[in-house]
Amino acid sequence: MNRKHLALFGLTLYGHVKPTLGLVAELVRRGHLVTYFVGEQYADLVAETGATVVAHKSGVDQYPMPLRAHDAMLALTDESFAPLPAALARLADNPPDLIAYDVLVSDTARICARRFGVPLVRLYAGFAGSATVPLDRVAESARPAEAAEPGQNDFLALERRIDELIDRAGAADLVVEHEAPVPGDGALSVAFVPRAFQIRAEEFDDSVVFAGPGIRASEFTGTWTPADGRPVVLISLGTTTNKRPEVLRQLIEAVRDQPWQVVMTIGRDGDPTALEPIPSNVEVHRWLDQHAVLRHASLFINQGGVGSVMQGLHWGVPLLVVTGEDDTEIAGHQVVGLGVGRQILDRDLTAELVRDEALAVLADSSIAANARVMSEHVRRPGTLEAADRMEALFNQQEVARR
Repeated sequence: MNRKHLALFGLTLYGHVKPTLGLVAELVRRGHLVTYFVGEQYADLVAETGATVVAHKSGVDQYPMPLRAHDAMLALTDESFAPLPAALARLADNPPDLIAYDVLVSDTARICARRFGVPLVRLYAGFAGSATVPLDRVAESARPAEAAEPGQNDFLALERRIDELIDRAGAADLVVEHEAPVPGDGALSVAFVPRAFQIRAEEFDDSVVFAGPGIRASEFTGTWTPADGRPVVLISLGTTTNKRPEVLRQLIEAVRDQPWQVVMTIGRDGDPTALEPIPSNVEVHRWLDQHAVLRHASLFINQGGVGSVMQGLHWGVPLLVVTGEDDTEIAGHQVVGLGVGRQILDRDLTAELVRDEALAVLADSSIAANARVMSEHVRRPGTLEAADRMEALFNQQEVARR
């Protein structure tokens, strides 16, 4: 087997790192070397795939989530250049045959691609985007992205820090000023949703592989057993909402006294005492293997993050998504449009509305049927196709170099 080398530049957010792991593990299984550049927060998680991890200090998680325009420009630009000195030094000893990067952090990947003369692969943690499918306004209800108004001091300080990084890396001749990556400019794109869930999928050709969430067998390690025959409802609203106990209390009030067995996860840093009194039909966990619950669930109430939606649909579970004014609202639009669940906007949230919508989902047999059909698409092993296509690019590079 002709071993090849992939350099991958990730975005240091769990929802962006996790979808890549199945693909990375598959490439490693096939005997290839993967060097994964990511913030030190996720170094151990990535290392479990067998990849070689080069970690950097990332400040992305210091900003409040979801990222607003001003913070996003600062955090993502900083993250995009952070691995640069280490990447050029590390890859000089063993040049890559291919470079992949999260679409939100392209700068270091592009500089390295110029230095080593190799193709780029774009990675979408969720939906793929294009010139005709801009992901900030694909739904009628979704507002255009908020315009950033740079705070002069913040951005000047960031510019100085990046200039220092570029100088330290000796990369000034590789930087293209004001370069704006455009969808489709790579040799290949990989989106970690199935084509059947992609917004306006018909507008994408086969240069985009819709790999699905790439859920690995190693993720199915937990155990959980229902207490009785009542419908099981899982509630998990993600890190941002876990820091808002008033929202969690509304959800608890919504399911109080319902004939359901309710499981709520609130995060490793969550405080169950802040939610008391907790009704007898609700069990609260800081952390629980959600797959172990979802395999028994009749409803999954979540924040509309693509990763959570994919988890639920893997098991064919109907969804109720409580979405914010960010990409989760777009995912919620797709959940409703495909008939696999219903959506509540965060600004409209009340206990009464959650209760009514949950009852409506549980009573709708068409939603349950659609979720089961979508499960077949989510479970398709699309990471194998993505790995095949990357290997084809490896081979093209080898032929071109002869």
